[in-house]
Amino acid sequence: MGAKVDRTQDRVDILTLNRLKVLDENNKEVLISTFWKEKSVVLIFVRHFSCIACRSHVAQIWNEKEKFKKSKTNIVFIGNGAPQFIQAFKEDMNIVDAPIYTDPSLKTYDACGLHRGMLKLMDPRGAKNMLELAFEGHKQGPLSKDSGSHTQMGGIVALRPPGIVVYHFVSDYLGDNDKMANWENLADSKE
Repeated sequence: MGAKVDRTQDRVDILTLNRLKVLDENNKEVLISTFWKEKSVVLIFVRHFSCIACRSHVAQIWNEKEKFKKSKTNIVFIGNGAPQFIQAFKEDMNIVDAPIYTDPSLKTYDACGLHRGMLKLMDPRGAKNMLELAFEGHKQGPLSKDSGSHTQMGGIVALRPPGIVVYHFVSDYLGDNDKMANWENLADSKE
């Protein structure tokens, strides 16, 4: 029996990802590879800017931002709604200094191997998560075509320079968010 081979790097089409651009809230294009050019980064892909589970996940992660600063790791959130939706999202979530970008083309989601589809959206586990989050007091954002693709699932990709994927998680349904303990220190690991 052979040694276990880590295929984390193979789960992301890094050559394509390196060439892709995301948009900031002013509709300015930013080459996504600049996020890991000099420093490790954890990319948090959200389903869409109105998603109750995404909002809960973003708040959870942003509350831990100091841990990431100490480990010299940046957090970057990527949604897929209209660029002008970012500012309202930041204000609504009270995270005005968070680095949030968008990719309405969904090309970065595809390069990272993230799932999309109506069956993923209709998964009963997602409905259960949505009810639990609402019961806990989390709120759905304003639903609009500008908030993003409702059938796109999210995920997490941690990279370190010069584009080494050290962690990869793909959501299968609404609220299928990986626990931070699984990846919060991985971006700077040298393994």
